[in-house]
Amino acid sequence: MNVVVRGLLFGCLLAPLIVHAEERRLDKTFTVSPGGKVIVDVDGGDVVVNGGSSNQVVVQIVLKGSRDALEKITLSAEQQGNDVAVKAKKEWTGWFNGFNQQTTVTVTVPKKYGTDLRTSGGNIVVKDVEGDAVGKTSGGDIRLGAIKGTVRMSTSGGSIEVENVTGQTEVRTSGGDIRAKVVNGDLRAETSGGSIRIEQVAGGATARTSSGDVIARDIRGPADLQTSGGSIDADAIDGSIRAVTSGGDVKVDLIGANRGIVATTNGGSVTVRVPRSVTASVDASTSGGSVSTDLPVTTTEVRERRLAGTINGGGASIQARSSGGDVRLRARD
Repeated sequence: MNVVVRGLLFGCLLAPLIVHAEERRLDKTFTVSPGGKVIVDVDGGDVVVNGGSSNQVVVQIVLKGSRDALEKITLSAEQQGNDVAVKAKKEWTGWFNGFNQQTTVTVTVPKKYGTDLRTSGGNIVVKDVEGDAVGKTSGGDIRLGAIKGTVRMSTSGGSIEVENVTGQTEVRTSGGDIRAKVVNGDLRAETSGGSIRIEQVAGGATARTSSGDVIARDIRGPADLQTSGGSIDADAIDGSIRAVTSGGDVKVDLIGANRGIVATTNGGSVTVRVPRSVTASVDASTSGGSVSTDLPVTTTEVRERRLAGTINGGGASIQARSSGGDVRLRARD
């Protein structure tokens, strides 16, 4: 079969899906009281939730695709007490049913309203609400903004962005980057396949990744940072610090009192910057570089690759270790 014939046949197969694409909608409005939640369960679609100014939940579901595909999807939006449950579920008879079919669920809720969201293959967006935000997607990105409440969100294959959240925040992804900025509360961010950048966290911060860099800026609480395959850059940390990597450089910058620092790497250099007035007990060593300091250390042991002693009479421990690079202790002037 020549290229022209194959191209014509392929075009004929796609033509019915493209030419005869249709739209199906469901629009409903419910009157509720603040304090409830919207529960969304979608097969393969995007979910967008925005806080509004009224005591209404406005649901809009838009489906686009072939008539056959749309007929195999059940749509519903029902009030259950003060909650609203929204569903878009497929009658699954084969993978081809979902081809060229798109689902978007958009919900406007009262300002003080929670969310419980599930989608098997789309993005999740939640903005401008005061209530707990819970959600999970198997294959999309997550975007969160202007939320007051506990946040627990996860995705199996996308990136996560968080900005301006007040409350305990936990976000996880198996295959993307995480960015979080302005979090008033404890933050936990985990990814198996990307980098993590967190900024302006008023609380404890935990960041774990298996294959990317970790950048932390302006953390007001304990910082626990770990990566198996990247560097760590922790700047302006006011709290205890644990920065551990198996394959990159570690930079730590303390701005407050020393509450304990652990900075280690198996494949790079370590730089620890602290206020000159800090009190600490120091244990710094390397197997493959040198150890240096410009802080006044009263030494108990000093060698080319090992420095132990106290700063300003001693205090919480500063442990800095590298298996393959230099270790530097620097004054933060």
